[in-house]
Amino acid sequence: MLGLFDFYMAHPFWVWLAVGAVFVSVEVATGTGWLLWPVGSAIATGLLTLMFRSGIGIEIAAFAALTMASTLVAWRFFPPGRVTQTDDINDQNARLIGRKGLVVEGFDKGHGRVLVGGAEWPAEADRNLVLVIGTEIQVEAVLDGARLSVRCL
Repeated sequence: MLGLFDFYMAHPFWVWLAVGAVFVSVEVATGTGWLLWPVGSAIATGLLTLMFRSGIGIEIAAFAALTMASTLVAWRFFPPGRVTQTDDINDQNARLIGRKGLVVEGFDKGHGRVLVGGAEWPAEADRNLVLVIGTEIQVEAVLDGARLSVRCL
């Protein structure tokens, strides 16, 4: 244990990079996305040790503060993905539920076409709704894998 402390005292930058590498390894194994922020914080702490040589306590406090700040910023600007109604994470159509789009072909008797996620889809809506080109819609369901059930926003 004394050898590790001696190595840290001689090369703190490489120790913080190793901490970041451990977090990257766990992130790759789990795929959560939330361990990327401690990775960045470990790298930033390592760079800070190159510029300002301080004690281990200050470096750990800086790492903790950077991790908390970056995680809070990530929660604010990178919200978690949508929860789908299916257990199949590879089901691309289920990811359309809740997305917004535009009507690209007016609806006649509840049938028309919409643009969602950069692709045009046949869609159905309540027969009483008048949906003209340019109307904003939201996807409620995917019907038969090729049609969308939509509602007006």
